[in-house]
Amino acid sequence: MYLSNAAFQQQVLLLSVGFGTLLGLVYDCFRLIRLLTADRKHAVFLQDLLFLVVSAFLTVLFLLVVNHGSLRLFILLAMAAGFFAYYFTLSRVVMPCGQLLFQLLRKAIWFLARVLSAPFRFALRIFSLLKQKIAKLTKNRKKQA
Repeated sequence: MYLSNAAFQQQVLLLSVGFGTLLGLVYDCFRLIRLLTADRKHAVFLQDLLFLVVSAFLTVLFLLVVNHGSLRLFILLAMAAGFFAYYFTLSRVVMPCGQLLFQLLRKAIWFLARVLSAPFRFALRIFSLLKQKIAKLTKNRKKQA
């Protein structure tokens, strides 16, 4: 193992804080997806497990790229500091904005579905009226016969 200078370690420290913040953002994405799921117990467990796997994979890649695969305690502490700093500050803004965005997206999709299905609903009503008229005509014909 080689000895690294203080400037390199400071750079790794700042990158680790940034990476922890990025992991916090990824966690918020999982939390926003969690809002869409109906089955809470199983979905929360699976999403937490998936976040664990994704974050572990990304952490290993980060360590390989930034610190040549060397794991140091200050790197893990800096990642945790970045994660918790994001979670207790920016996450309180990101989550309500994400929820609002999902609500707007849901309303837009509902509106588009209503607009695009309007011709089909109209045609269905016409066919229903025609069916009723034909049923009346055949009923009258049977009475006459």
